[in-house]
Amino acid sequence: MVFSDFAREPDFLQRNQSIGFSYTNIKLKKIVVTFDNLRGLKEGPLRGWVNREYKKEKINSDWQILWVGDFENIQPYITQGANFWEVLSDFDKKRSIDVLNELVSKTHVTYHHGFLHKFKMDFINNLIKKQR
Repeated sequence: MVFSDFAREPDFLQRNQSIGFSYTNIKLKKIVVTFDNLRGLKEGPLRGWVNREYKKEKINSDWQILWVGDFENIQPYITQGANFWEVLSDFDKKRSIDVLNELVSKTHVTYHHGFLHKFKMDFINNLIKKQR
């Protein structure tokens, strides 16, 4: 199974305890970050298949998949004070566009305020210059 190594919560806790870290009441959120927007793994038959495979291997199927683009999109809101963990939880329950719209209304900033927007625009402008 592709994701089985990261999903073994007891192994994670044991490794940390072996080097002196002790946690009480720790809750882990397993997040798979992908370079492709793999919508089929968010819900539906493919997600069900992965969860069934986890169950066979006695692995907790409480996991979330996020596209790296989602992280890029939330950057301006996090820097303006939005709670990172709440945003991750929202992505698990709501559509990406709904999460982003809520962030805009809470922080009064947009993607254009983030530092990634500047790099994106510089990249696009350089491409345009090279084509002329």
